[in-house]
This record gives sequence, structure tokens and C-alpha cells, in this order.
Amino acid sequence: MPSENIGFVHFDRSTNKNNRIEALVVKEKVSSLLLNKFVKIINTIGASKNFIGRIAEGPFFQPEEVSRDSALAQISILHGDDFPAPPNFYASFTIELLGELDGDRIKNSGARPSPQSKVVTMSDDELNSILALTEGDMLVGNLEGYDNIFVKFNSKKISIIPRNIGIFGTVGSGKTNTAQVLIEELATADPSWAVIVLDIEGEYTMMNKPNNIQHEIDRLKHFGKTAEGLKDFHVLKLCNSESAVSTAEEVTIRIDQIDPYVLAEILNTTEPQTAALLGIIDELRGKSKDAKKGKEKGLKEELSEEDYDVLTPGKKSKVGYTLEDIINAIDQYKTDPGKLGVMKGSLQPLRRKLYSLKRTGAFDDPTAVSINPDNLLKPGRVTVFDLSYTGDDEKNLLIAQVLRRIFDAKKKNKDYPRTAIMIEEAHTFISRENREKMFETMRMLKEIARRGRKRWLALCFISQQPSHLPNEIFELSNTRIVHNIRSSKNLEVLKISSGDVTEEMWDGVPNLDVGQAIINGPQFRNSLVAKIRFPKTMRLKQEG
Repeated sequence: MPSENIGFVHFDRSTNKNNRIEALVVKEKVSSLLLNKFVKIINTIGASKNFIGRIAEGPFFQPEEVSRDSALAQISILHGDDFPAPPNFYASFTIELLGELDGDRIKNSGARPSPQSKVVTMSDDELNSILALTEGDMLVGNLEGYDNIFVKFNSKKISIIPRNIGIFGTVGSGKTNTAQVLIEELATADPSWAVIVLDIEGEYTMMNKPNNIQHEIDRLKHFGKTAEGLKDFHVLKLCNSESAVSTAEEVTIRIDQIDPYVLAEILNTTEPQTAALLGIIDELRGKSKDAKKGKEKGLKEELSEEDYDVLTPGKKSKVGYTLEDIINAIDQYKTDPGKLGVMKGSLQPLRRKLYSLKRTGAFDDPTAVSINPDNLLKPGRVTVFDLSYTGDDEKNLLIAQVLRRIFDAKKKNKDYPRTAIMIEEAHTFISRENREKMFETMRMLKEIARRGRKRWLALCFISQQPSHLPNEIFELSNTRIVHNIRSSKNLEVLKISSGDVTEEMWDGVPNLDVGQAIINGPQFRNSLVAKIRFPKTMRLKQEG
């Protein structure tokens, strides 16, 4: 679209903000300006400068020859059927100034455009260059208001996806759609990524099937996409749990692969209970090593990788210790808990918590597979853990085990593919309220998020309640995709942690339509309002 002169900068009001200007436009050209459209402002008086801005408000219509409150103006509206045409009118728009243009770069400037500066539209090529939209191989949508300007993430730069992503939005805002699009693009990138989805609601379990909604299929053609399911796609569920997919494969949680401190935090044990649990695990680890190697080993030595042999269906596997071993050890100490350095009253509540886990049947099952990085870390493979019928403790222990096992595997083997782990409803795993009680869990997340980057391991945190997430999650997520959020509490935590999103953009978040989102990240020179494309694959809950 070629540039077009559509209006002129008006005189300032006494209440104007420094980054806002008002433009007047004749009614015939109003259709050229819509919310979130970008415009160039060419200074016509004084220094020769060009500015770039975004339509933040408008159009607001005003009559030309008479005042808005005049009898003629009001009667022509009130008795519209008797007046074939209202008095002549024009429109005004509020433009948010983004900065001064220096070639194709936006720079901060203390200057502002003078009255009667020209307001012109911008061509697609200009915007692509100025907003740095030309790079990228992951097609996620289009720039809002520009059907043919595509927004793409770059999967090949270690400074983009591996610096972690946050997707935030209220129920029905489109965040699930966005996550699904990212999964599709990562799995089919070149080189393709391994993607692991920790699915709390079972929304991603149908991605091996094509999207079956006709208007979405039709729209996909605009992006050069066709509806199709993922080829290398697997759904897993915990032993003795249910899944929306009848063919979901069962997996078991190996209790000896869970960090004992993380186990204690997720079970919300008291200090005496934690001390007892750690003492018993230390003892069991020592016995396991003695039995294996035939000689005395220190109690606090970690299990070696060969002790973590993958369980195979129908075959007993080597394990360091099981949940049942811990419970049996508690029973042995019941008569003399002092040997563990704890009071008698601490052991029975701990036993109840552990026995409650054992009753689920999700732990240490020798006939089910356990978390095996070799099976999960394949280029182009998408693995969904369906946790929709899983209790909170089992769900959080599985998430902790997946995170640790994948990170450890990536540290030891550089040949594993680039990997992304999507954590749905992340606030249910690690919350602001429990942050002080989950020091080790938070430490593990921070270590994976920071050290995982150079190993091409990316985390994606998805949440409808960002105000319940610890501040560290926002610090770890350099790219944020923000959908409609109406809660001021949820919006405020995002405002504080997102640097270059303007106040005008934040003001528009509660009015974002389904699928619209603000994208803020290191790849783009400025925050964008984008319309996320529809997925090629099916999702269980089509409302988003």
C-alpha cells in the first residue's frame, strides 16, 4: 500500500501529554485510519524531522460550520430521518508518538511535530523494516490492522525463544490458541524442535488431527497454511489416571528421580517432617549404593545416571528407592523416632502424606514407562502430558520431574534437539503465595531458565492469573504475549515487569478482541499489537 497524506497535526490542548498529539482528518479519509494503525508524521515547520506514531484513540467526529451543541447540529441528529445529510463534519484522532525516525530506526527524541505537520500512512515495506518484522521463520499472525504484514518469531536465534516466553490472558482470550500455534511452528521449524506440553486441562491432546472449523481453515489459506495434524505426536498420562485420549500411554513417576527438597516443598511438609524425610532418603540412597556396588558409600551421594535406567513395560527395573521404601522406613522408626532427630508426632502426618501419594498408583510402577529423555527429545516430536484428571501433588511432582530430567539430559548430551517445555496454568505449579515455602522449586526453575538458554532449552509459562506468579517468572520470560486481561491486579504485575510497553497500549488490553495480543520481546524494536493466526491442528476446547 503506497503512502497517502490523510490529515494534519492539530494545535495542542493544555492537557496534552508529551507523547500524544491530535490529528484532524476530513471525513472522506477517515476509513484510512483505524485503531493501532501506524502513521508517519512529517514536520513541516522548523526542523525537517519525521516521526512515527500509532493511532491510540478515535475517530471522534465534530461538525465543521456549527458547534456540536448548536440547535442545527442536534436537530439534524435527533431527527435524522428528516435530514438527508448532517452538517459537514470532520474527525479527530489521538496519535501515540513512538519516537523520531532516523532512517529505518526509531530513536527517542525531545522534539514533537508542530501544528500542520502532515500525517501520512506507511507502506507495508516501510513498516516491516522499521518494526524489524522481516526476520523470522515462525509465522504466528499478522500485525493488527495490516493483513499482509506478518509477525514471525525467529527460532534460529538463541537470544529469542530460549530466553523464555510468557503467555498471559483471561479465559477465552485466545492464549491456548497462541500456545498451540507456537507448538506447531516449533515442531515444524528447520531445524525442528522437540516440544513437551504439560497440559493441565487436556486442551492440546487432539493436535494429531486437523483443525475442523471451516472459517478458521479458510483464514489459514491467507498465511499459506492448510489444516493438518502433527505427525510425530504422543499423549501420555499418569498411571491409574484418565485422559481425553483413549490411546494415551501410561507413565509412572520415579520418586528417586525427584529432588528430596522439592518433594518436601510440594507436599508442604513441616520442618520436622522435612528433616525426617531427608534423613530417610539419605539412608535409602546409601543402602541402594551398598547393594549395587558392594561397598560403603556416603549417605548423601547422588544416584548415578546408570541407576536411572528407564522402566520398560512388564519388566522390573533397577531403582534407587521407592515411595513404599520411604513409608516402610517410617514404620521402622515409629517406635524410636529420635534416631532421625525428630519427635514421634512428626512421623505419622508425614506417613499419611506419602501414603496418600502411594494410593494414587502413579508412583514407581514397574510395568509402566518412566520419564525417558531419549523418547521425548526427538526433532519435531510433540509430547503432551495430559494432567486434566491428575491431583495437584502428582501433577506438580510430574512437572518437577520432567523439568529436572530434561535439563539434566540436555546438559549431558549436546546432540539432543532444541527443546521447548510449555507449562499450562503455571501459577498452579509455583505461586506468589507459596514462593517463600518453595525455595528449592524456584531455584530449580531459575537454574533451568537461565542455564537452559545456551543449551537451546526454552520454557513457556502460560497463565490466566499472572498476579499469582512470582516476580521471578516475569524476569525469566523475555518475550511476553499478553491477551485480553480485565483484572487490574493481573494487569498491574505485567505493567511493572514489561519495559517498553506504553501506557496507551496497556489501556487497550481490556478491550483486545479474542486472538489479539500485545507482543513485547527482544526480537522486535517496539511492542506490537498482533492478531494471532488460527492453528492448523485441532484443540479439545475450541473456545480458546
